[in-house]
Amino acid sequence: MSPTKETPVVLKVIHHDECSKCAGLSTILDQHGIEWKPIRYMHGELTAGVLDLLFDRYEGAASDLVRDREAEEIDGTFDPANATTEEIKRFLHQHPEALQRPVVVAGEVVLVARPPERLLELIYEFGHA
Repeated sequence: MSPTKETPVVLKVIHHDECSKCAGLSTILDQHGIEWKPIRYMHGELTAGVLDLLFDRYEGAASDLVRDREAEEIDGTFDPANATTEEIKRFLHQHPEALQRPVVVAGEVVLVARPPERLLELIYEFGHA
């Protein structure tokens, strides 16, 4: 179910405590009084199920969910732009530090919140402002 004014959902945020973009996003969420749950992917919370959900619902290119610099540092031969979705999922499951962040899951919507202010699109669309 996607969030609406009548049926708000608790946002799930792919979150890293040491990331400045994640900190900025959490500030925006808190300022707007929006309930959210962090998915701390660097602490084992990035399961195959979470990855499946992200890739099933994300409407952009699968490679958008990969941090290019980290992917290159981890494996100089891995090219997300030329990898299949399944190859990217396997890579991220093995190397969660290469997952783009923050990523917001709001019902059926998955948003790469870079910059964090992109979240405002969802907030205003679903009447949380």
